[in-house]
Amino acid sequence: MKRITFVFVLISFLSGIFFTAFAQQDTLSWNYVINQEWIKPERLNSFAGVHPRMLLDSTRIEILKTKIKTTHKFIWDVINGKADSYLNSAPRNNPDNQSDTRSDGDAIPWLALTYLMTDDVKYLNKSVSWMTTVCNYRTWDRNHSLGAGHCLMGVSLGYDWLYNFMNSKQRQLIKDRLAYFAREMAIAPQHKERYLANHCQVEYTGLAAAGFALYDEVEQAESLIRQAYNIFNEAYQLFSNDGSSTEGHQYYGLMTEFQIHFNKMTKELLGRNFYEESEWLKNMGYFILYCTLPDFTSENCVMRYGDTRLNNYYGHGPVYQMFSLASEYRNPYFQWLALEMFDRGIGTTNRMGWANLLLYDETIPAKTPVSLSTFKHFEDTGWITSRSDWSRDAIMIGFKCGPFHGHKVQSLYNKMTTWQGYGIVNGHGHPDVNHFDIYAYGKWFAKDDGYSKPKWTRHHNTILVNGYGQLGEGTTWFDRTSVFKEKATSRIVKTESNSSFDYIIGDAQNIYKPQARLQKYLRHFLYIKPDFVVILDELKAEQPSKFEWLMHTDGNIAKLENNKYTITNDDVLMDINFLYPEEITDDSEVKLLKISPDDNITETFILSVMHPRKKNDFPPTIQLISKKDSTICIEIFIDGIKKSVILNFKNQEVQII
Repeated sequence: MKRITFVFVLISFLSGIFFTAFAQQDTLSWNYVINQEWIKPERLNSFAGVHPRMLLDSTRIEILKTKIKTTHKFIWDVINGKADSYLNSAPRNNPDNQSDTRSDGDAIPWLALTYLMTDDVKYLNKSVSWMTTVCNYRTWDRNHSLGAGHCLMGVSLGYDWLYNFMNSKQRQLIKDRLAYFAREMAIAPQHKERYLANHCQVEYTGLAAAGFALYDEVEQAESLIRQAYNIFNEAYQLFSNDGSSTEGHQYYGLMTEFQIHFNKMTKELLGRNFYEESEWLKNMGYFILYCTLPDFTSENCVMRYGDTRLNNYYGHGPVYQMFSLASEYRNPYFQWLALEMFDRGIGTTNRMGWANLLLYDETIPAKTPVSLSTFKHFEDTGWITSRSDWSRDAIMIGFKCGPFHGHKVQSLYNKMTTWQGYGIVNGHGHPDVNHFDIYAYGKWFAKDDGYSKPKWTRHHNTILVNGYGQLGEGTTWFDRTSVFKEKATSRIVKTESNSSFDYIIGDAQNIYKPQARLQKYLRHFLYIKPDFVVILDELKAEQPSKFEWLMHTDGNIAKLENNKYTITNDDVLMDINFLYPEEITDDSEVKLLKISPDDNITETFILSVMHPRKKNDFPPTIQLISKKDSTICIEIFIDGIKKSVILNFKNQEVQII
C-alpha cells in the first residue's frame, strides 16, 4: 500500500511539473491567444451601414480632393500616374503564385483611391473589374499566406471605398468571395504563432481588414476582427521596446507597411490606440532613421542585416511608415526623412505607396537630425549604428551582437523546457554575431551579405574557429532549433559613446557550434571619430585552433608590406593595418579579406586598425607602440597630428591622447 501511495504521489508531482511548464508555454499557442476574451467596443456599432469607414471617410475624401491641388499635389501626381499604368493592364490570373497574387491585391487601392479623388468613371470601372477578376480566383496563394493577406487587404479596401458606387450584383459577388477567403485564412493562417514575423502581420492585417469591411453584413465579421485583434495584442506585448526587428530591413518594411494600417483601423474603428501604448511603435521611426545611409538613394538606402535584398526596403516603404509615425508622434525628424525619401524616389510607387496621400500631415514641420546623437544602440536586437555626422559625406559604421530573435524573446525561450516550434519570429535572421559594417564617403568597405540561402557565418565580418561558425548556419532559413537546444545567446556587454569615440564590446558567449570548442570571443570595436576603426578580438579555445578573421567588401583588395592592405572602391580607399599578431597567414579571396595567425594557438588576440579616406588624401602611419599584459598602445600619425590610443581590454577602458 505504501508503495502504491508513493508511486501515486510521484506521478502527481511529476504531472504537476509537466502541466505547470505546459501551461506557461501554452499561453503562446495560437488557440490560447485567439480565444482570449474580447469585448466588442460600442464604438464599432456606430460604423454599421457606413461606407467608407476604413482609413477614409466621406469628410476626409472631400478634404483630400482639395489638398491634391495644393499641399499634397507632389504625392498625388505619383499616385495618379501609377493608377494610369493599371488602366492598360489586368490581374495576372495566376492564383497559385504568391508574387502574382500579392501584386493583384496591391493594385486595387491605387485604382479605387484615384476614383475617389477624380470621380472619373474609368478608374471605378477598372477597380471593380479588377476586384471581380481577383475574387473569382479559385485560390489566393493557398488562402493562408502572403498572397492571401495582400488580396484580403486590397479587396477589403476596394469594397469599402467603392461600396456606394457599385451595383448590388457587384457588391454581392465581392462580399461573398471576400467572406469565403477570410474564413479560409481564419481557419489556418500559415504563420499563426510567429507573432513577430512579417507573414503574421500581413495575414492578420488582411483578416482584420476583411472583418472591418464586412462588419454588419456578414455574421462572421466580428470573429475575424476579434482573432486579428488578439493576435496583434499578443504581438505588441512581445515586440522589443527599441523599435527593431531581427528579420532584416526588407521584412521590417513588409511587416510595418501592413501594421500601420491595422493600427489606424483599430484606433479609428475600435478606439484602441497602440501608438500610445507601444514602446516599439514609439521607437520604430528611430530604427529606420538610424539605419539610413548618409547619402541614401532608392538603390542604396540602408545599413542592413538579416534577409534584405540589395541595400533597401525592396519596395516596402518606408516613406508611408514614416509619414504615419511623424503624424502620430508629431515628430519633425520622421517627417524630414519621409520627405527626403519621397524626393529621392524611395518606395513611392511600390506596394502601398498610395498610403502616402492618406498619411502625410503637412502641418508637421520637417527638421534635419543634425542635433540628434550620431550613436544609437538598439539593445534588444544588439544592433548599433554610428556616424561621423549627419551629412551626406559621412562615415557610418554598424555592429551587431545579440540573440537570434532578440533579448526579449530569448527570455521566453529560456523558460521553455522543450522547443515548442512556435518560433515567434521567422528564420530570416543570420549567424552574424560580432559582425561589423563600414560605409565611407558613399562607398561600402565592410558589408553584410544580404539575402543569402543557406545562411553561413563565413558570409559575415566575424570569426571562424577551425572552420566552424555559429549555431543557426547551414540551412535555408536560420536554424532556430539548434540555437534553442544549446540555450545559445550573445550580448553587447559594453557601450561608451562621447564626442571622441564610440567603444563597443560584443560577447559571442556560447553561440558558436560545440565543435569549435570556443571558450571566449570578445570583440572590442572602437570607432575613433571621424575616420578610424580599431578592432581587437580576444580569442580562446579549448585546444590549439585556427582563428580566421573575415571581412567582405565591395572594393578591390591590395596586399602591401608589413601586414598592411588597401581596399579601393572607385575614388575612396580604406587602409587596413594588422598590428598583432606579427605573423599572419593571408587566405584572402576576391572581395574577401581573410586573415589568421600563422600558428594554431589556444589563446590570442587579433588587432587591426582601419582608416577610410579619399583617394588624394595621404595614408596615416600606424604603429603598435606597446603591448603589456592586457593593455595595448597604438600611435596614429595623420596630417601632422599624433593620436595615442590606449586600450586596456581586461578593464574595458579606452584613452585617446
